[in-house]
Amino acid sequence: MSANYCPYVVKDGILLGTIQLRSFLQDSQPALEYSYDSELVGVVKGDDYFDLLGMLRTILQEKGFDILCEGALINVFPGGLVSDQSFSEVAYKHVEPGGQLIKVNIFSPAKESELDMIAGRDSQREARRKVIRSRRK
Repeated sequence: MSANYCPYVVKDGILLGTIQLRSFLQDSQPALEYSYDSELVGVVKGDDYFDLLGMLRTILQEKGFDILCEGALINVFPGGLVSDQSFSEVAYKHVEPGGQLIKVNIFSPAKESELDMIAGRDSQREARRKVIRSRRK
């Protein structure tokens, strides 16, 4: 199981180009290979792809960059059987109006119009909690 993606790299709200990502399993553990210019090249491994995306974002943020992909948006979060089966490479996107949840691949490029929706992990967790609370009513 291996897949390639090319989401945008962002700095100061400007799209600079794409980062090459390859998700794969190594010894039954999720891994993410990344390449942007010659300075940002590597592999991160962990428990699930959403955490790996978080690790990659930390690496990029230390260099002053971020990534515009579905998994970096405030309204995207893993959960449920679909995430368990994909090691959280597939997650849910809460879409307004109507509050429907759609499945997305977290590494797929997000739209340029969603640039202002890039959020940190804590903000994503809080947004997820709000969605869960609203669906219980």
